[in-house]
Amino acid sequence: MPPSRYRGASIGGPAAAVAVALFAAASGRAAVQAGAPQAATVDVSGDWTLRMMAPQGLVNIELALEQEGNAVKGKLAGPMGEHEIEGVVEADRFSFSMTVESPTGGYTLHFSARVEDNETMAGVMRDGSGELAVDFTAARKESP
Repeated sequence: MPPSRYRGASIGGPAAAVAVALFAAASGRAAVQAGAPQAATVDVSGDWTLRMMAPQGLVNIELALEQEGNAVKGKLAGPMGEHEIEGVVEADRFSFSMTVESPTGGYTLHFSARVEDNETMAGVMRDGSGELAVDFTAARKESP
């Protein structure tokens, strides 16, 4: 291998193996991020109570969720009424969006949370414009 014209850029032997391994690891990581969704490591199926401090005060929302693989379907019931929702679980993250109709038109809310120990969630709800961000927590309801 001819020497590089850039000082310190000549790589051979063990250094070359390390460089190739680092490149392969980085390339593999990029492929995973750009590819299919990561397998779910949590199961959000069941009934949850979501709580957030909104501008009008404490809001309680009930979620009834069914998970199959990464896909989640369910119902959300709260001050905004009852809504069918569809979401996704990737690794330990659960997210869904919903559109709420109001007298001034519809608006979209995006929920994203990290699921901890399959029993609690912590995340943020954002509106479609990105102007509103409200933190929330959720806890799985105990089975009767």
